[in-house]
Amino acid sequence: MRRVGGVLAFVLVVAGLGGSGTGVSSVAPTSPKSSAELAIVAAYNGSRLAWLDPATLRPLKRPSVALPGGAWDPVVSPGGQYVAVGGVGSTGVRIVDLQRMRLTAQVARRSSQRDLRPLAWPTRRRLLVLDYPQNSQGAPEALLAIDPVARKVVGRTVRASTAHAWTEWASAGRRLVLLSEQTDRMGPARLVVFGPSAGIIRAADLGISAGLWPDGPPSSQFASAPGLAVDPSGRGAYIVDPQGFVRVDLDTFDTTYAQLSESRSLVSRVLGWIEPSAQAKLLAGFSRQATWLGNGPLAVSGAQYAGARSTPAGLQLVDSSTGAVRMIEPRATAHLSAQGLLLAFGAGRDEQAQSESGMGLAAFDLDGNRLWNALAGEPVWLVEAAGGYAYVPTPETTFPSGVRVIDLATGEMLRTVRGELPSFVAHD
Repeated sequence: MRRVGGVLAFVLVVAGLGGSGTGVSSVAPTSPKSSAELAIVAAYNGSRLAWLDPATLRPLKRPSVALPGGAWDPVVSPGGQYVAVGGVGSTGVRIVDLQRMRLTAQVARRSSQRDLRPLAWPTRRRLLVLDYPQNSQGAPEALLAIDPVARKVVGRTVRASTAHAWTEWASAGRRLVLLSEQTDRMGPARLVVFGPSAGIIRAADLGISAGLWPDGPPSSQFASAPGLAVDPSGRGAYIVDPQGFVRVDLDTFDTTYAQLSESRSLVSRVLGWIEPSAQAKLLAGFSRQATWLGNGPLAVSGAQYAGARSTPAGLQLVDSSTGAVRMIEPRATAHLSAQGLLLAFGAGRDEQAQSESGMGLAAFDLDGNRLWNALAGEPVWLVEAAGGYAYVPTPETTFPSGVRVIDLATGEMLRTVRGELPSFVAHD
Protein backbone atom coordinates (compact mmCIF):
# COMPACT_ATOMS: atom_id res chain seq x y z
CA MET A 1 0.00 0.00 0.00
CA ARG A 2 1.10 3.51 -0.58
CA ARG A 3 1.73 5.76 2.40
CA VAL A 4 0.32 9.21 1.72
CA GLY A 5 0.85 11.21 4.91
CA GLY A 6 3.87 12.17 6.98
CA VAL A 7 2.50 11.53 10.47
CA LEU A 8 5.58 10.14 12.13
CA ALA A 9 8.89 11.28 10.72
CA PHE A 10 10.55 8.94 13.19
CA VAL A 11 8.63 5.99 11.70
CA LEU A 12 8.98 6.98 8.07
CA VAL A 13 12.78 6.65 8.18
CA VAL A 14 12.22 2.92 7.59
CA ALA A 15 12.35 1.46 4.11
CA GLY A 16 13.99 -1.89 4.46
CA LEU A 17 16.63 -4.15 5.83
CA GLY A 18 16.18 -7.30 3.84
CA GLY A 19 17.21 -10.84 3.15
CA SER A 20 19.69 -13.41 4.20
CA GLY A 21 20.48 -16.90 3.00
CA THR A 22 21.91 -18.36 -0.13
CA GLY A 23 19.41 -21.11 -0.95
CA VAL A 24 17.94 -20.98 -4.45
CA SER A 25 14.73 -22.66 -5.59
CA SER A 26 15.14 -25.17 -8.40
CA VAL A 27 12.09 -23.76 -10.17
CA ALA A 28 11.86 -20.02 -10.79
CA PRO A 29 8.90 -18.33 -12.50
CA THR A 30 9.74 -16.61 -15.76
CA SER A 31 9.42 -12.83 -15.58
CA PRO A 32 8.28 -11.67 -19.04
CA LYS A 33 10.54 -9.08 -20.62
CA SER A 34 9.14 -6.05 -22.40
CA SER A 35 10.77 -3.82 -25.00
CA ALA A 36 9.27 -0.54 -23.78
CA GLU A 37 8.12 0.81 -20.41
CA LEU A 38 6.53 4.18 -19.64
CA ALA A 39 8.17 6.18 -16.84
CA ILE A 40 8.54 9.61 -15.29
CA VAL A 41 12.19 10.61 -15.58
CA ALA A 42 14.12 13.59 -14.27
CA ALA A 43 14.58 16.36 -16.84
CA TYR A 44 15.67 19.97 -17.03
CA ASN A 45 13.24 22.18 -15.07
CA GLY A 46 11.10 19.26 -13.96
CA SER A 47 10.22 15.83 -15.29
CA ARG A 48 9.36 14.10 -18.54
CA LEU A 49 6.98 11.26 -19.33
CA ALA A 50 8.88 9.01 -21.72
CA TRP A 51 9.20 5.47 -23.06
CA LEU A 52 12.34 3.64 -21.90
CA ASP A 53 14.14 0.47 -22.86
CA PRO A 54 13.71 -1.42 -19.55
CA ALA A 55 17.01 -3.30 -19.95
CA THR A 56 19.14 -0.15 -20.34
CA LEU A 57 16.85 2.70 -19.14
CA ARG A 58 17.68 4.56 -22.34
CA PRO A 59 14.89 6.74 -23.82
CA LEU A 60 13.34 5.26 -26.94
CA LYS A 61 12.81 7.25 -30.12
CA ARG A 62 9.16 7.86 -29.33
CA PRO A 63 7.23 11.03 -28.43
CA SER A 64 7.56 12.20 -24.80
CA VAL A 65 5.78 14.82 -22.70
CA ALA A 66 7.49 17.60 -20.73
CA LEU A 67 6.15 18.07 -17.17
CA PRO A 68 7.65 21.32 -15.80
CA GLY A 69 7.87 21.61 -12.05
CA GLY A 70 8.15 17.87 -11.50
CA ALA A 71 5.59 15.06 -11.47
CA TRP A 72 4.76 12.11 -9.21
CA ASP A 73 2.18 9.46 -8.30
CA PRO A 74 1.02 8.42 -11.78
CA VAL A 75 -2.40 6.76 -11.97
CA VAL A 76 -3.71 5.14 -15.16
CA SER A 77 -7.33 5.48 -16.29
CA PRO A 78 -9.70 2.54 -16.71
CA GLY A 79 -8.82 1.11 -20.11
CA GLY A 80 -5.30 2.52 -19.98
CA GLN A 81 -5.69 5.42 -22.45
CA TYR A 82 -4.76 8.23 -20.04
CA VAL A 83 -2.42 8.80 -17.11
CA ALA A 84 -2.83 11.44 -14.39
CA VAL A 85 0.27 12.76 -12.62
CA GLY A 86 0.54 14.89 -9.51
CA GLY A 87 2.36 18.14 -9.00
CA VAL A 88 2.46 21.30 -6.92
CA GLY A 89 -0.79 23.23 -6.73
CA SER A 90 0.14 25.77 -9.39
CA THR A 91 0.72 23.04 -12.00
CA GLY A 92 -2.36 21.05 -10.98
CA VAL A 93 -3.13 17.46 -11.84
CA ARG A 94 -1.96 16.87 -15.41
CA ILE A 95 -3.65 14.34 -17.65
CA VAL A 96 -1.76 12.83 -20.59
CA ASP A 97 -3.25 11.00 -23.55
CA LEU A 98 -0.96 7.96 -23.91
CA GLN A 99 -1.97 7.19 -27.48
CA ARG A 100 -1.05 10.65 -28.72
CA MET A 101 1.52 11.33 -25.94
CA ARG A 102 0.03 14.76 -25.45
CA LEU A 103 -0.98 16.79 -22.39
CA THR A 104 -4.76 17.17 -22.55
CA ALA A 105 -5.72 18.84 -19.25
CA GLN A 106 -4.48 20.57 -16.10
CA VAL A 107 -7.03 20.48 -13.28
CA ALA A 108 -7.19 21.90 -9.73
CA ARG A 109 -4.57 24.61 -10.30
CA ARG A 110 -4.48 26.77 -7.19
CA SER A 111 -1.97 27.79 -4.53
CA SER A 112 1.53 26.45 -5.01
CA GLN A 113 1.75 25.74 -1.25
CA ARG A 114 0.39 22.23 -1.61
CA ASP A 115 0.99 18.89 -3.29
CA LEU A 116 -1.59 17.15 -5.44
CA ARG A 117 -1.27 13.37 -5.43
CA PRO A 118 -3.51 11.16 -7.61
CA LEU A 119 -4.63 8.11 -5.63
CA ALA A 120 -7.12 6.20 -7.78
CA TRP A 121 -9.13 6.40 -11.02
CA PRO A 122 -12.18 4.27 -10.13
CA THR A 123 -14.42 5.24 -13.07
CA ARG A 124 -13.97 6.95 -16.41
CA ARG A 125 -15.26 10.27 -15.04
CA ARG A 126 -13.94 10.16 -11.49
CA LEU A 127 -10.30 10.62 -10.48
CA LEU A 128 -9.51 10.78 -6.74
CA VAL A 129 -6.67 13.10 -5.70
CA LEU A 130 -5.12 13.95 -2.32
CA ASP A 131 -4.80 17.71 -1.76
CA TYR A 132 -1.90 17.88 0.71
CA PRO A 133 -1.05 21.37 2.11
CA GLN A 134 2.63 22.28 2.39
CA ASN A 135 2.62 25.23 4.78
CA SER A 136 3.07 26.10 8.43
CA GLN A 137 -0.65 26.65 9.15
CA GLY A 138 -1.27 22.95 9.66
CA ALA A 139 -4.29 22.83 7.35
CA PRO A 140 -5.72 19.31 6.96
CA GLU A 141 -5.63 17.23 3.81
CA ALA A 142 -8.61 16.99 1.49
CA LEU A 143 -9.73 14.32 -0.96
CA LEU A 144 -10.76 15.73 -4.34
CA ALA A 145 -12.95 14.09 -6.96
CA ILE A 146 -12.04 15.31 -10.45
CA ASP A 147 -14.08 14.81 -13.61
CA PRO A 148 -11.31 14.36 -16.22
CA VAL A 149 -13.78 14.84 -19.10
CA ALA A 150 -15.28 18.10 -17.81
CA ARG A 151 -11.83 19.05 -16.45
CA LYS A 152 -13.05 20.29 -13.09
CA VAL A 153 -13.24 19.39 -9.40
CA VAL A 154 -16.70 17.96 -8.64
CA GLY A 155 -16.27 16.78 -5.05
CA ARG A 156 -14.17 17.63 -2.00
CA THR A 157 -13.97 16.12 1.51
CA VAL A 158 -11.68 17.80 4.05
CA ARG A 159 -10.18 15.67 6.82
CA ALA A 160 -12.31 16.60 9.83
CA SER A 161 -9.64 16.74 12.55
CA THR A 162 -6.08 18.02 12.67
CA ALA A 163 -5.49 15.39 15.36
CA HIS A 164 -5.58 12.71 12.65
CA ALA A 165 -3.71 12.21 9.40
CA TRP A 166 -4.45 9.98 6.42
CA THR A 167 -1.40 7.75 6.17
CA GLU A 168 -2.10 4.88 3.75
CA TRP A 169 -4.52 4.18 0.96
CA ALA A 170 -5.63 1.38 -1.35
CA SER A 171 -8.18 0.96 -4.13
CA ALA A 172 -11.03 -1.50 -3.58
CA GLY A 173 -13.09 -1.68 -6.75
CA ARG A 174 -14.90 1.67 -7.11
CA ARG A 175 -14.00 2.65 -3.54
CA LEU A 176 -10.93 4.12 -1.91
CA VAL A 177 -9.84 2.86 1.52
CA LEU A 178 -7.80 5.18 3.75
CA LEU A 179 -6.11 4.48 7.08
CA SER A 180 -6.18 7.38 9.53
CA GLU A 181 -3.74 7.62 12.44
CA GLN A 182 -3.63 9.97 15.41
CA THR A 183 -0.97 12.68 15.48
CA ASP A 184 -0.97 13.80 19.11
CA ARG A 185 -1.68 10.64 21.11
CA MET A 186 -1.94 6.87 20.90
CA GLY A 187 -5.42 5.68 19.97
CA PRO A 188 -7.45 3.42 17.69
CA ALA A 189 -6.59 3.42 14.01
CA ARG A 190 -9.51 4.54 11.89
CA LEU A 191 -10.58 3.08 8.56
CA VAL A 192 -12.33 5.46 6.16
CA VAL A 193 -13.99 4.30 2.92
CA PHE A 194 -14.69 6.85 0.18
CA GLY A 195 -16.89 6.53 -2.87
CA PRO A 196 -15.86 7.60 -6.40
CA SER A 197 -17.13 11.17 -5.81
CA ALA A 198 -14.93 11.65 -2.68
CA GLY A 199 -17.81 11.25 -0.23
CA ILE A 200 -17.33 9.14 2.91
CA ILE A 201 -19.30 5.87 2.72
CA ARG A 202 -18.26 4.41 6.07
CA ALA A 203 -15.73 5.08 8.82
CA ALA A 204 -14.93 3.18 11.99
CA ASP A 205 -12.32 3.01 14.72
CA LEU A 206 -10.53 -0.34 14.90
CA GLY A 207 -9.10 -2.55 17.64
CA ILE A 208 -5.53 -1.68 16.66
CA SER A 209 -3.62 1.28 18.09
CA ALA A 210 -1.88 3.82 15.92
CA GLY A 211 -0.28 7.20 16.37
CA LEU A 212 2.11 8.78 18.83
CA TRP A 213 2.53 8.43 22.58
CA PRO A 214 3.03 12.15 23.26
CA ASP A 215 4.21 12.27 26.89
CA GLY A 216 7.58 14.01 26.92
CA PRO A 217 9.76 15.42 24.15
CA PRO A 218 9.89 13.84 20.69
CA SER A 219 12.97 11.85 21.71
CA SER A 220 10.97 9.98 24.36
CA GLN A 221 7.88 8.86 22.53
CA PHE A 222 6.36 5.64 21.29
CA ALA A 223 5.10 5.59 17.71
CA SER A 224 3.07 2.96 15.89
CA ALA A 225 2.30 2.74 12.18
CA PRO A 226 0.28 -0.38 11.26
CA GLY A 227 0.12 -1.63 7.68
CA LEU A 228 -2.92 -1.70 5.39
CA ALA A 229 -3.70 -4.37 2.79
CA VAL A 230 -6.85 -4.51 0.68
CA ASP A 231 -8.35 -7.18 -1.53
CA PRO A 232 -8.58 -5.23 -4.85
CA SER A 233 -11.95 -6.84 -5.61
CA GLY A 234 -13.31 -4.82 -2.70
CA ARG A 235 -14.31 -7.59 -0.31
CA GLY A 236 -12.04 -6.90 2.65
CA ALA A 237 -9.33 -4.76 4.22
CA TYR A 238 -6.63 -5.86 6.69
CA ILE A 239 -4.84 -3.65 9.22
CA VAL A 240 -1.73 -5.32 10.62
CA ASP A 241 0.43 -4.63 13.68
CA PRO A 242 3.12 -6.79 15.38
CA GLN A 243 0.58 -8.83 17.37
CA GLY A 244 -2.27 -9.43 14.93
CA PHE A 245 -4.63 -7.97 12.38
CA VAL A 246 -8.17 -6.70 12.00
CA ARG A 247 -10.19 -7.79 8.96
CA VAL A 248 -12.93 -5.39 7.88
CA ASP A 249 -15.70 -6.54 5.54
CA LEU A 250 -16.01 -3.50 3.26
CA ASP A 251 -19.69 -4.20 2.51
CA THR A 252 -20.98 -4.69 6.06
CA PHE A 253 -18.08 -3.17 8.04
CA ASP A 254 -18.09 -6.20 10.31
CA THR A 255 -14.67 -6.62 11.91
CA THR A 256 -12.82 -9.71 13.08
CA TYR A 257 -9.50 -9.83 14.93
CA ALA A 258 -6.86 -12.53 14.55
CA GLN A 259 -3.74 -12.87 16.66
CA LEU A 260 -0.54 -13.71 14.81
CA SER A 261 0.55 -17.18 15.89
CA GLU A 262 4.17 -16.26 16.57
CA SER A 263 6.09 -15.04 19.61
CA ARG A 264 5.51 -11.45 20.65
CA SER A 265 7.63 -8.74 19.15
CA LEU A 266 10.51 -7.03 20.88
CA VAL A 267 8.48 -3.87 21.38
CA SER A 268 5.53 -5.71 22.98
CA ARG A 269 7.86 -7.61 25.32
CA VAL A 270 9.64 -4.41 26.35
CA LEU A 271 6.38 -2.56 26.99
CA GLY A 272 5.08 -5.57 28.92
CA TRP A 273 7.60 -5.22 31.74
CA ILE A 274 8.35 -1.51 31.80
CA GLU A 275 6.22 0.54 34.17
CA PRO A 276 3.74 2.94 32.47
CA SER A 277 5.62 5.97 33.82
CA ALA A 278 8.82 4.66 32.27
CA GLN A 279 7.18 3.73 28.97
CA ALA A 280 6.74 7.42 28.17
CA LYS A 281 10.50 7.85 28.46
CA LEU A 282 11.18 5.12 25.92
CA LEU A 283 11.94 5.94 22.30
CA ALA A 284 10.31 2.96 20.65
CA GLY A 285 7.84 1.93 18.01
CA PHE A 286 7.14 -0.06 14.90
CA SER A 287 6.04 0.27 11.31
CA ARG A 288 4.41 -2.33 9.10
CA GLN A 289 3.81 -2.74 5.38
CA ALA A 290 1.18 -5.25 4.20
CA THR A 291 0.24 -6.58 0.75
CA TRP A 292 -2.66 -8.79 -0.32
CA LEU A 293 -1.24 -11.65 -2.42
CA GLY A 294 -4.56 -13.14 -3.55
CA ASN A 295 -6.49 -16.21 -2.32
CA GLY A 296 -5.86 -15.47 1.34
CA PRO A 297 -2.20 -14.82 2.22
CA LEU A 298 -0.73 -11.45 3.19
CA ALA A 299 2.89 -10.40 2.87
CA VAL A 300 3.93 -8.36 5.93
CA SER A 301 7.25 -6.62 6.61
CA GLY A 302 8.48 -3.72 8.69
CA ALA A 303 10.82 -2.50 11.40
CA GLN A 304 11.06 -2.06 15.15
CA TYR A 305 12.55 1.02 16.82
CA ALA A 306 14.38 1.28 20.13
CA GLY A 307 16.56 4.20 21.06
CA ALA A 308 18.49 5.41 18.04
CA ARG A 309 18.31 2.04 16.28
CA SER A 310 15.92 0.49 13.78
CA THR A 311 15.95 -3.30 13.38
CA PRO A 312 14.07 -5.57 10.98
CA ALA A 313 10.80 -7.28 11.74
CA GLY A 314 11.36 -9.58 8.76
CA LEU A 315 9.19 -10.55 5.80
CA GLN A 316 6.36 -12.90 6.77
CA LEU A 317 3.58 -14.72 4.96
CA VAL A 318 0.39 -14.50 7.04
CA ASP A 319 -2.67 -16.69 6.53
CA SER A 320 -5.50 -14.15 6.61
CA SER A 321 -8.05 -16.73 7.79
CA THR A 322 -6.10 -18.19 10.73
CA GLY A 323 -3.32 -15.73 11.57
CA ALA A 324 -0.67 -18.42 11.05
CA VAL A 325 2.71 -16.84 10.29
CA ARG A 326 5.67 -18.10 8.29
CA MET A 327 8.88 -16.06 8.38
CA ILE A 328 10.60 -16.25 4.99
CA GLU A 329 13.23 -13.51 5.36
CA PRO A 330 14.12 -12.40 8.92
CA ARG A 331 16.28 -9.45 7.86
CA ALA A 332 13.76 -7.67 5.64
CA THR A 333 12.05 -4.42 6.53
CA ALA A 334 10.29 -3.85 3.21
CA HIS A 335 8.94 -5.78 0.25
CA LEU A 336 7.56 -5.34 -3.24
CA SER A 337 5.16 -7.62 -5.09
CA ALA A 338 5.99 -7.49 -8.79
CA GLN A 339 5.42 -9.72 -11.81
CA GLY A 340 4.58 -12.82 -9.80
CA LEU A 341 7.52 -12.39 -7.42
CA LEU A 342 7.93 -11.12 -3.87
CA LEU A 343 11.05 -8.96 -3.49
CA ALA A 344 12.50 -8.51 0.01
CA PHE A 345 14.94 -5.72 0.82
CA GLY A 346 15.74 -3.03 3.34
CA ALA A 347 18.19 -1.29 5.60
CA GLY A 348 18.65 -0.72 9.31
CA ARG A 349 20.26 2.30 10.91
CA ASP A 350 22.06 3.02 14.16
CA GLU A 351 22.07 6.81 14.50
CA GLN A 352 24.35 6.70 17.52
CA ALA A 353 27.03 4.72 15.71
CA GLN A 354 26.28 6.48 12.40
CA SER A 355 26.10 3.10 10.67
CA GLU A 356 23.76 1.17 8.39
CA SER A 357 23.27 -2.55 7.81
CA GLY A 358 21.44 -4.44 5.12
CA MET A 359 20.75 -7.64 3.23
CA GLY A 360 20.69 -6.62 -0.40
CA LEU A 361 17.76 -7.88 -2.47
CA ALA A 362 16.12 -11.32 -2.41
CA ALA A 363 13.35 -12.80 -4.57
CA PHE A 364 10.71 -15.34 -3.56
CA ASP A 365 7.79 -16.92 -5.34
CA LEU A 366 4.36 -16.28 -3.83
CA ASP A 367 4.56 -19.54 -1.87
CA GLY A 368 7.62 -18.19 -0.05
CA ASN A 369 10.30 -20.22 -1.83
CA ARG A 370 13.59 -18.33 -2.19
CA LEU A 371 14.68 -17.92 -5.80
CA TRP A 372 17.79 -15.74 -5.73
CA ASN A 373 19.81 -13.14 -3.83
CA ALA A 374 21.61 -10.05 -5.10
CA LEU A 375 23.67 -7.16 -3.67
CA ALA A 376 24.56 -9.25 -0.62
CA GLY A 377 24.88 -7.29 2.64
CA GLU A 378 24.08 -3.92 1.08
CA PRO A 379 21.53 -1.58 2.68
CA VAL A 380 18.71 -1.18 0.14
CA TRP A 381 16.10 1.51 0.77
CA LEU A 382 14.19 1.57 -2.49
CA VAL A 383 13.33 -0.88 -5.29
CA GLU A 384 11.24 -0.53 -8.45
CA ALA A 385 10.33 -3.25 -10.93
CA ALA A 386 9.09 -3.17 -14.53
CA GLY A 387 9.43 -5.07 -17.77
CA GLY A 388 11.11 -8.13 -16.24
CA TYR A 389 13.75 -6.17 -14.29
CA ALA A 390 14.31 -4.78 -10.79
CA TYR A 391 15.95 -1.39 -10.29
CA VAL A 392 17.98 -0.45 -7.20
CA PRO A 393 19.70 2.95 -6.71
CA THR A 394 23.40 2.96 -5.89
CA PRO A 395 24.31 3.76 -2.25
CA GLU A 396 23.98 7.38 -1.13
CA THR A 397 27.75 7.72 -0.90
CA THR A 398 28.18 6.82 -4.58
CA PHE A 399 29.07 9.66 -6.95
CA PRO A 400 27.82 10.02 -9.54
CA SER A 401 24.60 8.29 -8.56
CA GLY A 402 23.23 5.45 -10.63
CA VAL A 403 20.69 2.63 -10.89
CA ARG A 404 21.49 -1.10 -10.88
CA VAL A 405 19.46 -3.16 -13.39
CA ILE A 406 18.76 -6.72 -12.14
CA ASP A 407 17.18 -9.54 -14.16
CA LEU A 408 14.08 -10.72 -12.27
CA ALA A 409 14.37 -14.22 -13.71
CA THR A 410 17.91 -14.90 -12.48
CA GLY A 411 18.93 -12.18 -10.00
CA GLU A 412 21.91 -11.26 -12.19
CA MET A 413 22.95 -7.61 -12.03
CA LEU A 414 23.21 -6.66 -15.70
CA ARG A 415 24.53 -3.11 -15.51
CA THR A 416 24.67 0.16 -13.60
CA VAL A 417 23.10 3.13 -15.38
CA ARG A 418 24.11 6.65 -14.44
CA GLY A 419 21.27 8.89 -13.25
CA GLU A 420 18.22 8.82 -10.99
CA LEU A 421 15.69 6.04 -10.54
CA PRO A 422 12.70 6.51 -12.90
CA SER A 423 9.14 6.22 -11.63
CA PHE A 424 7.49 3.57 -13.78
CA VAL A 425 3.87 3.86 -14.87
CA ALA A 426 1.77 0.70 -14.77
CA HIS A 427 -0.29 0.60 -17.96
CA ASP A 428 -2.52 -1.82 -19.87
